[in-house]
Amino acid sequence: MISQRSGTRAYTMPETMVVLAIIGILTALAVSMIASIPGNSANKKDMRNARLLASLAASAIAAGDESLPAASSETEAVRLLIDGITIEEGLSGMQFQARLMTDDEIERVVQHLVLDSGILFYRPDGG
Repeated sequence: MISQRSGTRAYTMPETMVVLAIIGILTALAVSMIASIPGNSANKKDMRNARLLASLAASAIAAGDESLPAASSETEAVRLLIDGITIEEGLSGMQFQARLMTDDEIERVVQHLVLDSGILFYRPDGG
């Protein structure tokens, strides 16, 4: 005779596969969210640098600097600022921070700036 177990219940194969599929989907979502964190912080840093450079450019123009209006592109204006051409005595701390920017950082920061009539404006959307 075959004995039957009474009162025990095991999970079926389809139930187990559904649970594993849900765990897999949740894992994929978590990994994609975690992977985007460094990109978000780099973008925030670029936006902060762009605001700093736009403010620095406005201060330089208000102080009577004539080199920025001659700039033909956002990149050229940023390089003029970083090279210290437009920096006054009171802005030397900003100059030091800007000098630490690499060429790649400058290119990313320029995406958040627009040059209009020789004035750099901050554009938060980066578009």
